[in-house]
Amino acid sequence: MSFERIVFGAALMVVLVGCASMIEAQRKQVCNYDGAYKQGMNDARENQPMNTSISSYCDATETEVTERGYREGYTAGVGNRPTQIFVNVSGRKSGSHGPGSSCLERYGKKTCGYGCVDAYGEVRCARISGNACMEAYGAIHCGRNCRMQYGEVTCDMEE
Repeated sequence: MSFERIVFGAALMVVLVGCASMIEAQRKQVCNYDGAYKQGMNDARENQPMNTSISSYCDATETEVTERGYREGYTAGVGNRPTQIFVNVSGRKSGSHGPGSSCLERYGKKTCGYGCVDAYGEVRCARISGNACMEAYGAIHCGRNCRMQYGEVTCDMEE
């Protein structure tokens, strides 16, 4: 047996053992009512879509209670999302934008703000400096720390 095969086999074993331990840790953390409730609450508060495969690592005997806990936690989290309040501390009139902002005039409308995007016959700009907009699959999302994940745009705090 060649040295390369031995090294490859050892590396593969390390990866497989590491994956197995990560899956087991996920099971212990989520495959129960309280853990799933907590995960659902956190996902809702972070404006994440509901995880339809939350129980994929759970045993068949844990699936029902895990899904119920997640669903109830998610529902509670949606009701407890913080309300966004925008306070004008710049002294500028509402609708005026500061340094770094831009305006786009498209489709007969003028839109001003930050990180503007022109897509799908629509123009959107973020209202807050430091935020930006992203587009994917027919929708434009604006907010803080927006990123593309699995073909969907998610933002830490969507406007």
